[in-house]
Amino acid sequence: MAPCHTLANDKQYHLFAIFVRPRESTAIDQAHQYYRAYASKINRYILLKTNDPELSADLTHESFARLFTLLQQKESVEKPLAYLYTVANHLVIDHLRSHATSRTDRGTCPSSACTPALARPSPIRKPASTRPMTPTVSASS
Repeated sequence: MAPCHTLANDKQYHLFAIFVRPRESTAIDQAHQYYRAYASKINRYILLKTNDPELSADLTHESFARLFTLLQQKESVEKPLAYLYTVANHLVIDHLRSHATSRTDRGTCPSSACTPALARPSPIRKPASTRPMTPTVSASS
């Protein structure tokens, strides 16, 4: 059995360590920890909203890419899971909006993700009584 740690890997690591600033290295480590901890939750959240596994994977990746960009600018993020859910929600909304306009232009939506969310009827219910409400006047002596 050959060892997985070879000279080529050592050279790549040293090149990486030389050219990557310490802050970026810390950001990479933090992003990797957050990805292991939260990727499945974010992916599931997006999947419930889009009903498209490929789109869900893409938007999950984009959410973590934005978290990584933020980690490069700041030392840390106070609530990374809340940040990821917010970014994921905004990405889903942006996707649905962009595909809603393209759907009206072309007549069909290229992604199956935008159809279920946009085709749902409004949850507003009509009142049980359609009779107009009349004010009641109380009799005073």
